[in-house]
Amino acid sequence: MYTYRNLIQFIESEESETWNGIGWAVLMGFNLFAESMVFQRMFLRMRTLGIKIRASLIAAVYQKALCISEKARQRKSSGEIVNLVSVDVERVQNYLAVSLWDTLAVPFQISLAIFLLYSELGFSAFAGLFLMVFLIIVNAYLTKHIDKQGVYITLFLLKHLIQTHSLSNTSTNFKLKC
Repeated sequence: MYTYRNLIQFIESEESETWNGIGWAVLMGFNLFAESMVFQRMFLRMRTLGIKIRASLIAAVYQKALCISEKARQRKSSGEIVNLVSVDVERVQNYLAVSLWDTLAVPFQISLAIFLLYSELGFSAFAGLFLMVFLIIVNAYLTKHIDKQGVYITLFLLKHLIQTHSLSNTSTNFKLKC
């Protein structure tokens, strides 16, 4: 915040020396570089944690699959067990490794940004907050609408695929009869 304030003062002032502005710009670049390095390190650690969680869950599912009785094994096919490992474990890994961090960090980042904006701009910062809330609501509506359209497109493509397959079978049968 200090860096940005001084850069703005440099831009607004007509008597500032050029080396002063270059120094602030270099400092801003270093700040962005350091922030990027910290976030990449955090991302690497979260992915490593996700891989460890995935390995633990896969081992637990397979160990459970090996220990169940023959009668219980008949109720669950090997495909269902593979589905548990491939799909469900992947979802748990993604949630715990990435989404959990976002769930915890985003409210803190938004609160910090609003506080810093309020300290600089006063009540004008709340206009940005209201705009952000409005855009979140619009984004949620658009996402729901796009997902619904995606389902319709998938169903249309599936219907087209079935018709194409049926036509292909009909033409094959016709060729065989001729």
